[in-house]
Amino acid sequence: MVATQVLLTRRIFDYEYKSRQMLYGLPLVHIHIGFGAKKAKGIIAIGNLATGVLSIGLLSMGILSFGLLSLGVIGIGVLSLALLLAIGSISAGMFSIGAVAFGIVTLGAVSIGMYSVGALSIASRVAVGDYAYGYIAVGRVVDGVITFMDTSGANNVNFSAISRDDVRRAILTEFPNTWNWIVNLITSMLR
Repeated sequence: MVATQVLLTRRIFDYEYKSRQMLYGLPLVHIHIGFGAKKAKGIIAIGNLATGVLSIGLLSMGILSFGLLSLGVIGIGVLSLALLLAIGSISAGMFSIGAVAFGIVTLGAVSIGMYSVGALSIASRVAVGDYAYGYIAVGRVVDGVITFMDTSGANNVNFSAISRDDVRRAILTEFPNTWNWIVNLITSMLR
């Protein structure tokens, strides 16, 4: 019996680039990608773990952040947590767009916030959706203090039986300090 030993060599992928130009003590561009926890930190950072003004990576943190998990002022990713604008499958931010969205103004299949639009919409102020739950609720199945029910009989919610002007008036009467762009966004799908 002859023993054979097979040595498997593993190629380690590791690429790093740092620009020589610095800004505020950080490289203008830092790219660090490969297998494992490759960190990039710069004004523009691209890496598995990226931190920068503009960051792109699996985990990215920055003012403008793109990644699988994105944290920033503006974040776009599968899971996005952002101070201002969050876009992702699951997103949380002041203005949030996603399959599941949490925030102040939210758009999503499941939308939870102060002003929410979605298939299932839950809001402290105004909810618009197939199933809407809020102080002002607009949709096919509604629960709220002020409700606007779609009675058009269509299989999908088309809001043809709901007046845009009536909803606008209700919002501005109940919540007079609501910004006009929010009122326009919420009422844009109504006739």
